[in-house]
Amino acid sequence: MAAYHRAADLRTGFLIHPALGLGAPALTIALGITFVVDRTSPATSASFAYVAAALSAAHVLATTRAAPNLLRLRSGISEEAILADIYGGFTRWQTVRALLQIAAFVAVVLSLASLQPVGP
Repeated sequence: MAAYHRAADLRTGFLIHPALGLGAPALTIALGITFVVDRTSPATSASFAYVAAALSAAHVLATTRAAPNLLRLRSGISEEAILADIYGGFTRWQTVRALLQIAAFVAVVLSLASLQPVGP
């Protein structure tokens, strides 16, 4: 697994993952800001957007805890005890990140679903 992460995540993924990992939360936070600026939106939609923005910000913070664990693999560590520690730390924070991402996604969907339809 360490060899896979070195080949995939720490080479080409080293550029792609940060773009995706920061891009999605940035868009979700922008959604929250949009509701702050547009005071004509329904309160329910705005509330879900604010929750989604907060969850996305928390996801970014959790990433700052998860990523350093995986980045330690760049040095070529191969000792099983050390790898278990690295993957243990990454797994804990990756679980937190996944839960925050899922919750933010649900909040975005609920925010958009609770908007009033536009039309005649």
